[in-house]
Amino acid sequence: MILTIIFIESRALPIIKAIQLKLDDITDMVRDHIVGMPVIRAFNRRTYENDKEIVIFTESARLNKKLRQTFAIGLPTILILFNMSTVAILWFGGYNVSMGSLQVGDIMAVIEYANLILLSMLMAIFVIIDIPEAIVCYARIRELLEHENTDTFPEPYASSITNSMSQSTKHSTNQGSYQTSTETETATATATATDNTPLLEFRNVTFRYDNAESPALENISFTVHHGETLAIMGDIGSGKSTITNLIPRLFSIESGDILFKGKSIYEWNVDDLRSHIGYVPQKAYLFTGTIDMNVRYGAASGQVLSVEDVENACHLAKADEFINRLEGGYQYMVSQGGTNLSGGQRQRLAMARALVRKPDLFIFDDSFSALDGTTERAVRTALQEELQKDNRPALISVEQKVSAAKKADHILIINRGQVAGYGTHDELATTSTVYQQILASQEVTA
Repeated sequence: MILTIIFIESRALPIIKAIQLKLDDITDMVRDHIVGMPVIRAFNRRTYENDKEIVIFTESARLNKKLRQTFAIGLPTILILFNMSTVAILWFGGYNVSMGSLQVGDIMAVIEYANLILLSMLMAIFVIIDIPEAIVCYARIRELLEHENTDTFPEPYASSITNSMSQSTKHSTNQGSYQTSTETETATATATATDNTPLLEFRNVTFRYDNAESPALENISFTVHHGETLAIMGDIGSGKSTITNLIPRLFSIESGDILFKGKSIYEWNVDDLRSHIGYVPQKAYLFTGTIDMNVRYGAASGQVLSVEDVENACHLAKADEFINRLEGGYQYMVSQGGTNLSGGQRQRLAMARALVRKPDLFIFDDSFSALDGTTERAVRTALQEELQKDNRPALISVEQKVSAAKKADHILIINRGQVAGYGTHDELATTSTVYQQILASQEVTA
């Protein structure tokens, strides 16, 4: 019986693993069909997608059939062995009864004991049959839990930060003082800088995506001061969005350094660093819930927002214009991803979510692309007024239009992951070949 169980386990384990992988393919395919349904219909690819479905589901059915056949062979075999044990007891017991060495009652007792043991084993077998599937699921979960941490620290911060963390842990353990740890984090979070110190500085930053042959960014250097506006321009895939993702430590650099308020971002507590940044991603994503909830989502840790704060942020982003027309106003329910709102409405709510935080640095990653000209000008005007407030926040904006970029204090031109120009509009119009090509393509005169 044990050999039968081992045989079933060895046959079922690879089949169940293949079924789980095929289930991944089915999930991805269904998701693509739901999300990409308009594209499938627009390009009349329904037949092609149906053929893909048939192939995937046929393979999944074949694997499941093979698994059931394995169990269909194994379980009857186990039951046969179970009943054969009773036959064996009766055979040998009957022989001993005829010889006078056993009584009939002894045989019945042995059969009863054997049935109890074998029934318990049979119940255990039904549980053991599920072990291959549990092993595969456990291995997949473990892959995720043991995935290598990508939030690494470039030299020379890797060793210093590790030592600092270990010393802090040791000190906290010895003293039993939570206050010491809290004061250290608070000191980091309240790091200040003089007016001469840049709010943000890139120093020869090089970044490479995982398993990439060449770096996405190489030797990037620039500075942004309080109250300044930096526009980033370049071709598609040049690395503009990558720069904006490095600032809040969504990725870690390969070499160089990024300083925020005069301190390396790798010396900051990551939560404290991000609380000083208002980030508007390239794709404005909204969560299921009310508009009020989505705007309040941008509040920093410990920041208490009033109704007026939410309304003021929406007014700056010119989102109040359409919110007041919606049924329920700020209590209007937003579907997952904001699919019941237009692209421009989602972008304005994403801006309001960043504005409500009142950060030291705004990062707008091509966040005006879905706005009409009138709304874009109104939002930019309100944003410029916000930059003149007491805390003098800075703005980094990825731009596609020269007409918007030329109003920035500085323009950073990225070409194939490298700096192709840095300066004002007038300076770049005469010194940067790449910027001159952009001007020519948009028919803008210097």
